Amino acid sequence: MCPNLMADDLAAKMPPTVIYTTEFDSFRPDAQQAADLYGKNGTLLDYGTLPGTFEAGAREFENFKRCNDWYHAIGAVAHRYLI
Repeated sequence: MCPNLMADDLAAKMPPTVIYTTEFDSFRPDAQQAADLYGKNGTLLDYGTLPGTFEAGAREFENFKRCNDWYHAIGAVAHRYLI
């Protein structure tokens, strides 16, 4: 399944979406492509790239110094859009 290939009319029907990635994430280009697609169709709420972090940085917190940045960003998104 490749959601980034969906047509604009379908992307416009997506729920409001938040996309975050990390600087050293192998899927960062896909996240940017999704953000472009959703932004063009009015369904992107927020997009961000966390600098200096790896894709596993959020779940291997004992090994990465920047994992608190990830949790802070997710908390800020939750506070802004859910609370």
